[in-house]
Amino acid sequence: MKRFEFDTVGTTMDEARKLSSVVDPPFVVVAQQQTGGRGRQGKAWLSVGGAYLGTFCLPKKRGDLSGLSLAIGVGVVQGLKIKEAKLKWPNDIYLNGRKCAGILIEVQDKSVLIGIGININSAPEGFAQLSNLNIDDVNKKLDQIIPEISEVFMMKGFSPWMDPFNELDFLKGKSLRAGEIKGIGTGVDSSGAYLIDVTKRVIAGSIEFDVSS
Repeated sequence: MKRFEFDTVGTTMDEARKLSSVVDPPFVVVAQQQTGGRGRQGKAWLSVGGAYLGTFCLPKKRGDLSGLSLAIGVGVVQGLKIKEAKLKWPNDIYLNGRKCAGILIEVQDKSVLIGIGININSAPEGFAQLSNLNIDDVNKKLDQIIPEISEVFMMKGFSPWMDPFNELDFLKGKSLRAGEIKGIGTGVDSSGAYLIDVTKRVIAGSIEFDVSS
């Protein structure tokens, strides 16, 4: 796999997007530092020295990529053997209740960009770090496992990672709210959608059958 290394970039995702117009996948872009890191929905990703910062550009071989970030999260935790780690739907890795890594997916016409940021030797205030890992080892391991995960995902979708994700689910059993939906987190289904068990108490009035269901 082709590899592009930088000292400092705005984001590895932006560099990978630029390169994808002239370089065929697969390839990976890594940097020692990025000045404009961002996560899902444009949220800032604060990068510090010693972090893994990389974006993979891999072939897109299916239309439905639902759950890809979850599969990548499982692969990162398992591949790097991060003990005590949990996965927070849809794209974060938590350690001891604090975020230590994030995953960002961007879909293009013929390729998919998979951005990964992992705090290794240090972390911003309020975040966790994986101080037991070596940055060179992380690079080698992710270069191997991310393309492998993507290849299987393109053939089978998310379902092979449903059970492993649910075993690592950070939200399971917690009281959650998603818009107007409130309930208890119960894990993901085979498509990668998160399930919230909604329980409502009835203390007066009457109950009828819902004939619309």
